[in-house]
Amino acid sequence: MVNILLVTHGEFAQGITSALTLIMGEAKGYATVSLNIGQSPDAFLDELTMKVHSLYEDSEGSGVLVLTDLFGGTPCNCIARIMNEMGTKKIRCVTGLNLPMLIEVVSDRDEQDLPHLEETALAAGGKGMVSLAEKIFG
Repeated sequence: MVNILLVTHGEFAQGITSALTLIMGEAKGYATVSLNIGQSPDAFLDELTMKVHSLYEDSEGSGVLVLTDLFGGTPCNCIARIMNEMGTKKIRCVTGLNLPMLIEVVSDRDEQDLPHLEETALAAGGKGMVSLAEKIFG
């Protein structure tokens, strides 16, 4: 099973995890790492590196899908450094985390390998954005 890691600014990861748990129950093989105010990028990178390696070992070679909140932010940039070290066969990352994306990847990760789960995240994230006025009132 591919393990899931949310990496975000502030408490976003914990908040969206609370919503996920409300909808689906507690997820296994799942973790969060947050960049907090006053935390140095080096300390954050060290914490993140340990978490990614631990989740990868627990995945028994299936890999880790990382979901981040913002492309180009410190969480994303730190994951890029870790991906460079580990390789994209072990870790993939999708930015623009939203709840539809998270629900879909948690639901499908038993049935999909890492590259396909990455594609699922991208598709579900986009499909989850809807204009309510257009959808309902046309």
